[in-house]
Amino acid sequence: ERGDAIGGCVHDGVDENGVKPTEGSVETELFEGSGAGRNLVVRLDFNTDNKEKWFMDGEPSSKKKVKEKMASMNIQVDNPLQFLPQDKVGAFSNMSPVALLKETERAIGPDVCAQHEELVVADKELKSMKQSAAGEEKSLVELEKQNEVLYADVERWNKYQANLKELERCEGKKLWLAYDAERGEYDRLNDEWKSKKADMKEAEAEKKALTDKVLPLKERVASAKRSLASSTESVKKNEAEMAAAVERSEKEDDAAEEAKAGLHKVDKALKKLTDTVGELERRIEGDEEELRIEEQKVSVAYGGDVAAAKKAAAAEEQAAVKSKLEQSKVAAAQQAAADKAAA
Repeated sequence: ERGDAIGGCVHDGVDENGVKPTEGSVETELFEGSGAGRNLVVRLDFNTDNKEKWFMDGEPSSKKKVKEKMASMNIQVDNPLQFLPQDKVGAFSNMSPVALLKETERAIGPDVCAQHEELVVADKELKSMKQSAAGEEKSLVELEKQNEVLYADVERWNKYQANLKELERCEGKKLWLAYDAERGEYDRLNDEWKSKKADMKEAEAEKKALTDKVLPLKERVASAKRSLASSTESVKKNEAEMAAAVERSEKEDDAAEEAKAGLHKVDKALKKLTDTVGELERRIEGDEEELRIEEQKVSVAYGGDVAAAKKAAAAEEQAAVKSKLEQSKVAAAQQAAADKAAA
């Protein structure tokens, strides 16, 4: 029989002694209700007058404290004498699967229901994220396609930039090679110029040495020619004097022998003088040949003014020859005078 008063829970009838009971009790042991490893024992004593006495672990307590303890342990049983009231059983049968799951979770514990709500929210967020991911993936595919097109453009651009850099490098290398070639040509020409300059100095020194050597020869040739001319005139004059002496000797019989002797001496002096002139002529010819060879060397090597040097050398040589002829002439005249005075 259904009733709302606790006294209605006392057993109806009589016990084995024929006595009708007026009191009853319910004891429930809760797992680890008093802490880890300690179960909590809750006891309710009641009677037919609907009076209640609550105990926890044998200690008197109140209904309020027992409910608070059960609430802390997620126990939702209002009536300790029944597992689930009939009205709630009827309500359960009319619930939808979702509501039934929620109530079942609520009966298990608030944390389970809260976790379920979090899962529902997370599932909605997951669906939203999946939809967003699908959109993002679609966008990604489109962007990848665009990127492939842009990648080809970027590759062409990078290749173009690389070609520009390579072109700049080649242009710089080209200028450097041109400079290096010009520098090499400049160094070669500079070395050649220095070599030619040294050769020129050496040639000028050689030219000066040859010129210094030729000038005395030219002077000797010129002097020899002058001496030859003077000697020729002296010879002619001596021949005239000799002819006069011969003529005088023919007229003077007394002095014939002496004249002959003087004539003999004059002939010897004339012969000596003639020999000297011949020697001088041979020397002049040798000097002229040597001079001609030296002039050819100078003319071939340097194209110098040979005529002026030749003239100066000939004049000097002629003067020397002339001096010798004069000395010979004076000596011959002195000898002839001495011979004549002796005769």
